[in-house]
Amino acid sequence: MKIVFTMHSFYPFSNGISSTMGYLAEGLLAKKNDVLVITHKEESLPEEEIINGIKIIRKYDGNASEYVKCLRDNIGSNDILVNVCVQTPTTDLLLPILDTIKCKKKILYVHGIWHFGFVNRDKESIHNFCSKIYNNCKWYMYYALNAKYFKKYDVITQLHEKDDGNVFFKKHFGINSEIMENAADEAFFSIEDDTVFRKKYDLPTEYLVCVANYSPLKNQEMVLKAYYKANIDTEMVFVGADSNGYVEYLKRMEDYIRTDTEYVENKKVRFIVDVPREEIAKFVRNAKLFLFGSVGEKYPVSIVEAMAAGVPFISTDVGIVKYFPGGIIVNSIEEMAHNISRLVNDKELHDALSKDGAEYARKRMRIGDKVDAFEEICFGSNK
Repeated sequence: MKIVFTMHSFYPFSNGISSTMGYLAEGLLAKKNDVLVITHKEESLPEEEIINGIKIIRKYDGNASEYVKCLRDNIGSNDILVNVCVQTPTTDLLLPILDTIKCKKKILYVHGIWHFGFVNRDKESIHNFCSKIYNNCKWYMYYALNAKYFKKYDVITQLHEKDDGNVFFKKHFGINSEIMENAADEAFFSIEDDTVFRKKYDLPTEYLVCVANYSPLKNQEMVLKAYYKANIDTEMVFVGADSNGYVEYLKRMEDYIRTDTEYVENKKVRFIVDVPREEIAKFVRNAKLFLFGSVGEKYPVSIVEAMAAGVPFISTDVGIVKYFPGGIIVNSIEEMAHNISRLVNDKELHDALSKDGAEYARKRMRIGDKVDAFEEICFGSNK
C-alpha cells in the first residue's frame, strides 16, 4: 500500500505548494508509509530519483497518454491517490477517467481556486476589467463542467473554512470538504541563540523582513515604497531565492526613492539572495516585523512562518490572511507605511499581535499535526 501524489510542481522548486506537499510526503514516509510523487517533467532534472526517501517520477511533458500510463503502472488497488490542485494538467487529465483508476481511495487536495471576486487591480483599467470578466466566465465554466468529476472523489480537502474553494464547492456543488491548513517548519517555532547567524549577516538588533521569491507578483516594490514612507530608522531586509531582473529593478527603484522621499536619513535596505533554507527561519524569528505585499495568494506559508515565530505581520488583503490573528491587513502603500511606523513604535500593540499569532500557530499550524490529520484522511482507522 502506498500514497501516490500527482502534482505540477515538487522539489527542488521553491513555492508554497511544493513546500506543503513536501513536508506532508516526508512526514507520511517517516510514519512508515510508502510515498510516490508523479510530477511535471523537467529537462534539467532526471526522470526518476529518490530524494529524502521519496521516489519522484517526472513524467508529464504534454503527452497525456504517457502520463496516464505512468500513473496506472504505479498505482494498485490498495493504494491512495492524491491529486494536488485543480486547474492543472496533472489533475485535469485524470478527471474524466477517475472511475477507471482502481485504488483504495481518491483524494483531491485543493490549494485554492480562481478568485471570482473583484479586487482593486481589476478596476484599474478597461483591460484589467475585461480580462477579469473573461477569466471569471472561463473558470466558472471549468468548475461547472467538472463538478460531476469532483463528486467522484472520496475526500476533497481545502485550506481554510473561509477559503474560496471551500465556500464555492459547498455552495455550488454541495460538497463538504475536509480542512487542511498549511503549517510552518518547527525551526520557526524554536527559540535559539542566533548570535553566530546575526554576525554572519551583520544584522542589527532590530530589522524588518520580507521573505518571498523576487517577483512582481510578490510585489516587493510596494514594501520598499512603504518602508521609505514610514517614519522609522529600522533597517529593511529582503530575502529571496535568487537574484534576477526584478531584484535589479528594486535596486534602481530604491535609488530613485531616496531622492524623492522625506524619511531617508538612517534608513538602510538590503537585498539578500541564495539563502540556505535552514537560515530562512532565523531571518524571520529575529525580525521586528514581517512585511508582505503580494498581489495574489491563497494561504501563504510565509505568513504562517511569521506567526509561528511570533513576528507580527503587515500584509496585503490576499487569500484568507485577513482571518489570521497576529497581524494587520492593508490596502495601499500609505496604509502599510502608517502601520510600519505604528508597530515599530507601539510595543504594547506589537507584543499583543506577536502573542496572538504565535498562539494560533502553535495550536493549528504544526507539521506533525498536519501529517497526522492527513494520514487519518487517507486511512482512517483502517491502516
